[in-house]
Amino acid sequence: MQRGVNYVLSLHRAIGVTQGQPLLLEITELSPRLAGMMIRYQMQDQRGEPLYDFQGFYTLARTAAGYRIAAICHNQIPRLLACAGKPSIPVS
Repeated sequence: MQRGVNYVLSLHRAIGVTQGQPLLLEITELSPRLAGMMIRYQMQDQRGEPLYDFQGFYTLARTAAGYRIAAICHNQIPRLLACAGKPSIPVS
């Protein structure tokens, strides 16, 4: 897992991501102990120019310690790979 995270971070450095801009943030209560959070986020370079954007849906479960992410669904990796000109993430 750490290798995958490092690869994603290296791609962000390679394409010049230095900041991001939230485009959408909506939280919907699904039940007393479950919420859904929809995000749309734009990754930008140092001039604030857009590089790519992605959407994600996070399922949040309420615990004694507060809300925790229970599941994530997003299209960030394919968008990042396309921006970086890479066909896929290496698997090994």
